[in-house]
Amino acid sequence: MHNPLKRPILEILKNTDGVLKEYELHTILGGDAFSQFLNGCSSELSLFRKHFLVMNALYELHDELLPQGLYLHISALAIQLKEVSHSDSDQRVLSTDAAFEKLSRYYRDWQHFIKTDDSEVAALLQQFWNKFLALEEKTESLSCLELDATADWPDIQQQYRRLCQQYHPDKGGDVLYFMQIRQAYDNLKCLYERHTIN
Repeated sequence: MHNPLKRPILEILKNTDGVLKEYELHTILGGDAFSQFLNGCSSELSLFRKHFLVMNALYELHDELLPQGLYLHISALAIQLKEVSHSDSDQRVLSTDAAFEKLSRYYRDWQHFIKTDDSEVAALLQQFWNKFLALEEKTESLSCLELDATADWPDIQQQYRRLCQQYHPDKGGDVLYFMQIRQAYDNLKCLYERHTIN
């Protein structure tokens, strides 16, 4: 399937000195650029399709531009076209990780665009919010246990035991803080058991 947004997006990128955000690309392209793909779509499905079309164009352009000595950095908050040489340092810049390759495969497969309906968009949004809320809950719980985001499960267990000994009410500790420590530990235990987050 041909994506008519590829050429306009390339022109926008060539005429932009700095970094663009995805929503800025949407704004510059304007609603008419997407209209032929949105007939009869709900607002949620329209958002998905607009996002998919832009990302499809970007990942297609990424591969087309590399042989021309141009590298396209792609993320929702930072899209930028860069000229590159073939020095060793530039090769490190050009390397793509597994996550990039996975996203590239997803957005270059038009079946995701064609077959995704309102129920699948709702499921994707729910999955996003579940992960977002789980990460938010994890961050708050780690903070309560005086740990940073790099803490693993053994670190959490060790810190929990240490804080319990220090703040247990039987040892003159703060009852409210002790309860917060227990709740934070229970939250993290639940998250790790469900493998919701790593």
